[in-house]
Amino acid sequence: MFVVLLLPMTGCWSLFGPLESSGQGAVPHRHALEVAHMVNLYRASLGLDTLQWDNRLFTVALGHSIDMRTRHFFSHINPDGNGSFVRLALAGIRYDRAGENLARGQTSPSSVMRSWLFSPAHRHNIENPYFSCQGIGFDSVSHFWTHVFISPPTQFKPDQAVPFLRWHDGDPLMKSSNKR
Repeated sequence: MFVVLLLPMTGCWSLFGPLESSGQGAVPHRHALEVAHMVNLYRASLGLDTLQWDNRLFTVALGHSIDMRTRHFFSHINPDGNGSFVRLALAGIRYDRAGENLARGQTSPSSVMRSWLFSPAHRHNIENPYFSCQGIGFDSVSHFWTHVFISPPTQFKPDQAVPFLRWHDGDPLMKSSNKR
C-alpha cells in the first residue's frame, strides 16, 4: 500500500513518494511525466526556473483530454462554453496567471514537445517565467494532450512586509512632488 501525501509547496500541490493517484483514481501516464521532465530541461537550458508538478493541474488536464475524446472536439473551450480558466475555478484552483497548451495526434513525448516548441504561442507558455506549476494530461486512446500552467496566487505574509518609510519635509527627493 502506498500513501499519497499532498503538501503545499510554493502554491503547487506536489506528490512525494510513489506517484500513485490524483484523487480520482488516475495515475499520470509515463508520457505526461516525461514531457514534464523535458519541459524542465528546456526551461533550465534557458536559465528559467523549473516547473513543479501539480497533481490538481494534472487532474484538470487529464479531464479535459478525456472530455475532448468522448465529446469529439478539439478546443480550449468545451461544448458547454467552458475554457481552461473555468475548469481551474471548478476544481477550486486559485492562481495569478494560467495558460494551457493542447495537442492531438502526437504519440510520443518528443513529438509533442517538438510541436509545442515550433508554435510561438505554445512555446510562450513553456517559456513563461511567471509560471511555476504544471500538470499534463495525456489520453493514450485519442492521443490528446493538455498541458496546464499556473503561477499560484501571491501570498501576502506580514513578516515579509516592506517597512513603511515616512518621508520628511526636508527630503530633497520629495520636495518637487509635495508642493503645498
